Amino acid sequence: MMRSDGHPADPALEERIRTAPTLWRLACDLLASWREAGVETSPNDDADDVRYSAWAEVVEQTEDLFAGVRTAEQITQEERSGLVQMIAAAPSLSDAVHAAAWGLAVSANYTFFPAWRDELESKPVALAPGDMYPVADAPWVLREGLALSPRPASLSSPKAGELPTIRVHDGSFDVTIDTSLERPLEAIAAGLTQAAAGHTNADWTELSIPPGDLVFPVGPADPAIQYERLEALLEEARVAGVPLTVLPELCVTAEHVEHIAPLVEAFEHPALVVAGSHHTLVDGEPENVAVGLLAGTDGRMTQAKNVPFANEVVPGRPSKEGIRSRTRPRLSVYPADRYRFGIAICRDLLDQRVREAYDRMGVNVLLVPALSEKTQPFLQAVAARVASAQALTIVVNGPLNGPSGGALRPAIVVGQPVADDAVVEHPTSDAIGVTVFDLPFRSDDDGVDPIE
Repeated sequence: MMRSDGHPADPALEERIRTAPTLWRLACDLLASWREAGVETSPNDDADDVRYSAWAEVVEQTEDLFAGVRTAEQITQEERSGLVQMIAAAPSLSDAVHAAAWGLAVSANYTFFPAWRDELESKPVALAPGDMYPVADAPWVLREGLALSPRPASLSSPKAGELPTIRVHDGSFDVTIDTSLERPLEAIAAGLTQAAAGHTNADWTELSIPPGDLVFPVGPADPAIQYERLEALLEEARVAGVPLTVLPELCVTAEHVEHIAPLVEAFEHPALVVAGSHHTLVDGEPENVAVGLLAGTDGRMTQAKNVPFANEVVPGRPSKEGIRSRTRPRLSVYPADRYRFGIAICRDLLDQRVREAYDRMGVNVLLVPALSEKTQPFLQAVAARVASAQALTIVVNGPLNGPSGGALRPAIVVGQPVADDAVVEHPTSDAIGVTVFDLPFRSDDDGVDPIE
């Protein structure tokens, strides 16, 4: 049977609408149905005013139909029937399906993550090409007098076959979604009024950097002294009560991480400490690995570096960090409802492929341990993340002084989703210790939609 618009009727479409268990799955099923139809252009990309007006009418009707605060599972039979009738009455089946999916993605996106999390069964899952995932805006609440930066969806249209709050994994990078830390990360996100940088070293001479063309492993020159400094830094962070503390790249060893993990776990307040990064062997391969430690749980965030430091485009003998450069970026993303946490190590933030992968995943809290002789490029990188993901990105570089002895500035770079103040360079005390700095957010949840 053919409709008047030339598209075959989808006998499975009504069944999808009537049986979808959640609003998330309903939106995904509608988007999948539209993608399966193979339509070349979406209605809102066309300049046909008749087509666009018909599309806009269904978007509005869908938003009205599913108005009001609800949980992901709250869909009445009347609403399902209304959606079926609305799509059937539209002049174009495919355009109406697209419009209904769009309307749901705008009006009900606050329900998407809980439903998606339940589908993942709260365990780490590697996304496959074609998998859909939600990217709803973070519910940032700024201090009085500040304005949010523009929403990414208002700056750039969704890719073909996607929606403002639903994306389809294109397989250009590898990503694992881990929702097991959702609760502690939600508590941290709720109190993001301050953060801290923990500088363990003043000079590069305090690091052990072996000679050679492939530099590995790099770490503290005196591990015992470094452990004493780490203990002191963590005690400062505990007393300060900050929710986020970031240490620089390669300032710890794997043994240090194991020693300090119980200290962080025993913090009395919600806290995440990114314990810098360290060189280690993983399955026999040299890697640069960052670990995020959380108060109240022995669960950990982990991220391996994708792009090694390299000194290959200046005159002289080339050298580089002795780890592999991945042809396909590999990310770990830790969602906490509409917040999505991640860790990037130094050059990964500067590499366009890797940074865009974080943007594609909608990572809006990105923590970056760094070890670089030039920190100015981080200013542009964090600004780009504000525009692309309305993200909070915190870079902490160390040691405080460079190989020649001069101070490396800025040592703390923050990209924040604030209009006219998107990039901030925070000064340090120029001494080993913790530097606490303010973030632009309030800790209350006024105006935040319910997530359950």
